[in-house]
Amino acid sequence: MPTVKDILNGDGIKNEAVSMAGNVNFVHYDPNGNVLGEYDGHNVVVLTGLQNMAKLLLTDQSGVQFDYIAIGTSGTAAATTDSALVAEDSRSAGAGTVTSTTLSEDTAQLQVTFAITGADRAIAESGMFNTAAGAGTMLCRKTFSDINVSTGDSLQVTWKVKFA
Repeated sequence: MPTVKDILNGDGIKNEAVSMAGNVNFVHYDPNGNVLGEYDGHNVVVLTGLQNMAKLLLTDQSGVQFDYIAIGTSGTAAATTDSALVAEDSRSAGAGTVTSTTLSEDTAQLQVTFAITGADRAIAESGMFNTAAGAGTMLCRKTFSDINVSTGDSLQVTWKVKFA
């Protein structure tokens, strides 16, 4: 029987009818609400995230829903074996909805707007988690070119995970 890792690596495993794919969007605003930039891209779904998703299907397992988004400052490439951001900066509970992409209600969406305070920094990674802080389980991770933020800016992060 193939492992989750085999399936993620595409080791000759036939793809079934249902797949899970993620996308993340970032909108960077200045203190006056003007858009400074928008960034969009596909993520990496990680092994521990897939394992937790399987547990969520069963009432007698310990799966926990993914309701948190984190941002960080490391540009280290995302990998299926990641279990956390490399350099987490902030994590916050998101507003979750279900939207339609390919099929009716096939996409889970989670959105957080981070209010930037403190020192200027470059945000270069984001992840979707099932706990407010600390250990928990990460579902997916994305690294990207630096988004240089300053005090007063805000960064709206929207994760979409499609099942189709």
